Amino acid sequence: MRLLEAFALSPKPQSLSQLAAAAMLDKSAVQRLSNTLLQLGYLEKTVGGLVPGCKLLDRSYDYLRCNPIISRAYPILVELRRNSEERTSFSIFDDLTMVYAIRLDSKQDTYYAHLPGRRIPTYCTSAGRAILARLKWA
Repeated sequence: MRLLEAFALSPKPQSLSQLAAAAMLDKSAVQRLSNTLLQLGYLEKTVGGLVPGCKLLDRSYDYLRCNPIISRAYPILVELRRNSEERTSFSIFDDLTMVYAIRLDSKQDTYYAHLPGRRIPTYCTSAGRAILARLKWA
């Protein structure tokens, strides 16, 4: 998992040496692990190195499909977007961050900022500030 998490540091293709440094593993271990992940589709080879593979989206889909709150929230968000004509989002509180699980764009929105899985510090989002306001402080 540390090998896959190493891609969080940079959106560019990574060499084995870069992955080894980021994952804090030796290069031979990274070579063996990356070969297995390549064969399984969790990594892909591109010009310049390795990148996360399309197979990772399957695990994201599994998470979204198996989460009952997300399946209940989706039709409500669709209706809210239809009525407001604005972007609607559903985020999950995870420790110190909010993770966007559903992002429904308005017509004015741009693509890159609205991908599911984006993680933002809790205090930097309106949903996060609403959650912080309701927490019981010791």
